[in-house]
Amino acid sequence: MNGIGLWNLYEKDMDIYFSDDFVAHNSDEIEKFIEISLRHYQPADAFFRQFDACLRHDTVERLYRLAIPTLIMTDDVTLLGKEN
Repeated sequence: MNGIGLWNLYEKDMDIYFSDDFVAHNSDEIEKFIEISLRHYQPADAFFRQFDACLRHDTVERLYRLAIPTLIMTDDVTLLGKEN
């Protein structure tokens, strides 16, 4: 890891997990997230496989098929569909 500790690595990469606004205003929650992540450390190869799967996963074109009340979560920039 080129001399960077795991805590610093998690701290540096918070933008992968949370919005910039959340990171800026929720330092206690970020600290808890890092502590939990360190206790349940995921090996790098597993992390990158999961990260790649998240990047490739796209179900937007199937959302119209949902026939029940559904909470659809996205990032803090993208707005999908319309509010109901």
